[in-house]
Amino acid sequence: MTPLYQRVGALSLVAAALFSARVLAAEKQIAPRLTMSEARTVPARSGYSRGPAVAFGAGKYLLVHQDGYNGVGGESDVRGLLLDARGEPAGEPIGVCAAHGVQDSPAVAFCAGKFLVCWCDFRNGKDYDLRAALVDPSGKVGSEVVLAGGSAGQVAPATASDGRDTFFVIWQDFRGEGQPGVFGARVSAGGKLIDPEAVKLLGGGALPAVAFTDGGFLVQANERACLVGPDGQPGEPIRLWARRTHPGAAVTAAYGKGLAILNSSPFPDSWGWGGPGAIVGVSVTPGGDSPEMPAMKERRLGNAAVADRQIPWVIDAVQWKGHAGWPAGIPGGFLGTQDGTWPSGRTAAAFNGRSVLVAWTTANFMDILRLRNRDVYLKRVLDGWRAVDEAPLKVVAGPTEEANPVLASDGAGGAILTWERQDPAGGVRVEHAFLYEDAGKE
Repeated sequence: MTPLYQRVGALSLVAAALFSARVLAAEKQIAPRLTMSEARTVPARSGYSRGPAVAFGAGKYLLVHQDGYNGVGGESDVRGLLLDARGEPAGEPIGVCAAHGVQDSPAVAFCAGKFLVCWCDFRNGKDYDLRAALVDPSGKVGSEVVLAGGSAGQVAPATASDGRDTFFVIWQDFRGEGQPGVFGARVSAGGKLIDPEAVKLLGGGALPAVAFTDGGFLVQANERACLVGPDGQPGEPIRLWARRTHPGAAVTAAYGKGLAILNSSPFPDSWGWGGPGAIVGVSVTPGGDSPEMPAMKERRLGNAAVADRQIPWVIDAVQWKGHAGWPAGIPGGFLGTQDGTWPSGRTAAAFNGRSVLVAWTTANFMDILRLRNRDVYLKRVLDGWRAVDEAPLKVVAGPTEEANPVLASDGAGGAILTWERQDPAGGVRVEHAFLYEDAGKE
C-alpha cells in the first residue's frame, strides 16, 4: 500500500498543477507577448463603488476605492484590497477610513516599505479636507494625518514617491480668489507632513497627476505641467499642448523622462471647428523641455495630422468622414467619424519594464453632441512613441459604461488595470485584471 505521506504529496502536486492550469487558463493572450486575466470585481459593501487607484510595492499591489454613495446625504468609505504579484487577492478587504460622512477620491503610492493612501474627506459637513494614512503590506492601517484643511475645499488628490524616503501629494485647491490652483506637499516615508504650508504648483487645472522622474516630480494638470524639485518647489510652467485638453490625464516615467498622456479634444464639436478626438503622448525632459510642443506649433502638424495619426505621439485618434480639406468636419454641420466613436475621458499609463502601457476610454455617439457606452482600450509604446501594437486593443467592453481606467506595474512585465463598470441593474462597481508582457524581442 502507498504510504499516506506519498499519497498526500502526490495529491498536493496534482492540486498545484490544477491551480497552475486554472491560473494560466484565466489569462488570455490579447496581443503578441501580452496576456490579460479575466476581470474580477473588487468586493464592496455597497452597490456604488468608484474612484479606483492602485500602486505596487513589497511584492504586492494595493488597490483602493470609494465604497458607498458620495452625493448629498451620502455615506462613503475608503477601502482597499491587497493583490499578489499575479493580481490574486492577498487578504480580506481593508477599511482604510470609515469615518462619518463622505470619504472619496483615494490615491495611493508606495515608499520605504509602506503605502500612503490619501483621500478627500467631508466629515466636517462644510467642505473637503485632505487626509492620509499609511498602510503596511500586511494590511495594517496607521493613524490618520490631515494633509490640508481650512475654509476652502481640497479635492482630487494624486500622489507619487521618490522610492527612497519621500511621498509627494498634490491636489486641486479652492483657496483664494479666481480659479482653483494645484497645490502640493511632501510627506515623509514615516507619514509625517513635511510641508505644513502647501506650495502652489500651477494656477488652474483640474484632476492633476504626478509621477517621479529623473528630473524630479512631474506635475500635470490639463495642458500644462511643471517639475518639482526635492525641496518641494516648482520650476517654470511647461506648455504640453496647443489647446486646452480634457482633465484627467496620466503621467508616468520611462526612458529617462516624464511622459504625459493627454486627451486632446474632450467632446465633439457639431460646428466642425474643434479638433478630432485623440489620445496623445507628450514627453518632458529632466531639463523641463517638451520636445513635441514646438513641432505641434507648425501648421503642417494641425488637425489633419492628428486625425490621420501622421505623427508618432498620436496614440489613437478618430478620422472624420470625408475630411479632405477640413479635418474637423464641415463648418456648420457635423459629419461624424469613420467608425462612430470618440476617444474621451481619463487616461492611464504605467511603465512595466518592457513598454509603456497606455489605457483610455473610447465612447460611441448617441447623437451629434452626446457620447455613451465607453469601452477601455490599451496600447503599448516604446521610446520615441514607437508602437508595439499596430492597432489599439479593446480590452474592456460591455453594454454600459466602462470608465476611469487606472494602471500600476511591478516594473518586471506585470501590471494591474482597474476601472469602473456601470452595472446594468444599477450602481457602479470597480473591477481589475492582471496584465503580463513577457520579455521577448520588440
